[in-house]
Amino acid sequence: MIPRVGKITFWLVAIAITLSVALIQQWLAGVSTDCPISMVVSANPVESVPVERRLTVRLEPAPTPPEKPAAKTANQPVRSSGASKVDSKGLYFSTSLDYRSQLGFSTYVDVIKRLGGRFFLYDRGRHRIVAELSMLGDQFLPLSDLTGLSARSRVIAGEVLTDQLEVQGVQEFGPGSYQVVFLWPTSLEDHFQSQIEKQLSRSKINPSELVELQGFYRPVAGSVRMVFTQAVLSGGRTTPVEIAVEV
Repeated sequence: MIPRVGKITFWLVAIAITLSVALIQQWLAGVSTDCPISMVVSANPVESVPVERRLTVRLEPAPTPPEKPAAKTANQPVRSSGASKVDSKGLYFSTSLDYRSQLGFSTYVDVIKRLGGRFFLYDRGRHRIVAELSMLGDQFLPLSDLTGLSARSRVIAGEVLTDQLEVQGVQEFGPGSYQVVFLWPTSLEDHFQSQIEKQLSRSKINPSELVELQGFYRPVAGSVRMVFTQAVLSGGRTTPVEIAVEV
């Protein structure tokens, strides 16, 4: 016969074991074995890399003294003085190019200037260019003629200099939503566009579904190339591409 004290100890141990097993089973039931480790352990956020983004904007310089309007003919569109018009030829899609990883910001700026690109401070709210930029510091240059420049601007952000220029723009020109942009000469822009479209035509991408091309700048034997590696399609779908255009 088991002593009374022994019986109590036996049942206490049995109850403890039963509770332990139940707790373990409940814990296991709450863990999904189908859940990949990347979903359980959160990785450190990746810092965003400054990129060049191509967008369509209405480029309207600061107001100039009004000129006597020319006689209009029937169906003639009215354009703002100094505004550049986006031509309707060819496809239009945005592009996003990383210049930092292989080129660097200063080299990037030098290449743009060497090929005739010009930098401006642009007010998104008023759709107006307010100043030209030297990109040698926070200098604002007098605004000159925009003739011959494409209206497909490249927006640059996230650099120390561009941040300074945007802040300085508020001080110089009043409240606004400022961006640093650059414009290629229209002839060069058309060349880039035609080369991209030519290579796209050899792919299986439906041109009407193309939203954006993404890639990077690559230095090659004293020159620079735009290399596109991914296309973003309508609905957010992505597909790899292989497009390289000499700059």
